[in-house]
Amino acid sequence: MKADLEKLLLEKVIEIRNSWEDTEKLKTLMDEWDRDFGHNYDEEVECVLGKYLEGVWAKKAEESGSNSLEDLLSILLDFPGGKYKKEETEGGYKVTTTLCPIAEVFRNIDRADYGASFYCISDPYICKGFNERIKHRKISSRMQGDDACVHFYTIEQRVDMQVG
Repeated sequence: MKADLEKLLLEKVIEIRNSWEDTEKLKTLMDEWDRDFGHNYDEEVECVLGKYLEGVWAKKAEESGSNSLEDLLSILLDFPGGKYKKEETEGGYKVTTTLCPIAEVFRNIDRADYGASFYCISDPYICKGFNERIKHRKISSRMQGDDACVHFYTIEQRVDMQVG
């Protein structure tokens, strides 16, 4: 993909992501996106957004001085307006989101497909940037019509090998 197109896609997606609290602006931006790009660039969006998010979250981990799974979840679950339930599981955590303000906005303006493309794809890249050993698996998504988002987060354990 050409660097100019990558830059343009990322700028537009970041503007959309930053406008979720302003419904009218979001509607306008989504109409423009539909007109100019549609779903023709979904793979490219995931690629450029993924790289961007990995960098942002690597910086967050560095700034916090700690990048454990618990640290990541404390940041993610501090998002205002959401309702979350965190349960410890074997090897990690199950997080159930019964209210996601971003999903509500995108669903209310009939743009959940783009909400999924611009937000819901973020989780694995956030994890990788914060700590490449943190893995994410999504079971369900409010953005795609489910009653709750259900995510599983685990962390790969380091294995030290002894030579001898």
